[in-house]
Amino acid sequence: MADATGSVEFWNGHAEEWEAGTERDWEQGPRRAVLEFFCRMVPETGRVLDVGCATGVSTRRLLERGYAAVGVEQSPAMAELARGRGVECCVSECDPLPFADDSFDAVFACTSLEWSANPAGIVREMARVVKPGGIIVAVTLGPYTRPRQSAFRRLYGEAVPHNMLMPWELSRLLEEAGLAIQTQEGWYPPQVPPLAVELLAANWVLQASVAMLYGFAAHKPVTE
Repeated sequence: MADATGSVEFWNGHAEEWEAGTERDWEQGPRRAVLEFFCRMVPETGRVLDVGCATGVSTRRLLERGYAAVGVEQSPAMAELARGRGVECCVSECDPLPFADDSFDAVFACTSLEWSANPAGIVREMARVVKPGGIIVAVTLGPYTRPRQSAFRRLYGEAVPHNMLMPWELSRLLEEAGLAIQTQEGWYPPQVPPLAVELLAANWVLQASVAMLYGFAAHKPVTE
């Protein structure tokens, strides 16, 4: 598992670099498609928590679409940049989340759980703070995206700032937190032709293995 302090230090040192490239990704890259997925899954513009909001670009996009969105981020440097965008953002490693039970209509976590020391704990916290009937949209990196390149170093005991969470593992964490997965979707790099994705449709794990990003929409059951 990733070391929480190492991840915070990593992003404190890379906040400006991330800031320089992320606007474009949310405007026209795969993250825009992720945002569209969230909006389809959460059509009503209620209160949304953006977990691991980084420099606040995703939270800002949610605000622009009418959601009452707030962010939470483990890196103080990134949270400061988020606040500079006019985003309400608190600093927390998210386990526990600094919010009361059933506080949000929806929770969004886009490629943030990979950078935590305890993703299972954070998913449980996300399930705690979302209202019964609310939606959690969680997206993780595909197996061969750039941060995965340090996986081999990890085998030799080198500390890396991320935990290598795979899509099929995220699916299990959501279910173990008592959430019911409604749908899932992948976003693929140009070198993966649509026909290849279609041919793998019988096994979503195989589809996820060639995805750039892979996400789930899950709801918190209403109990009487």
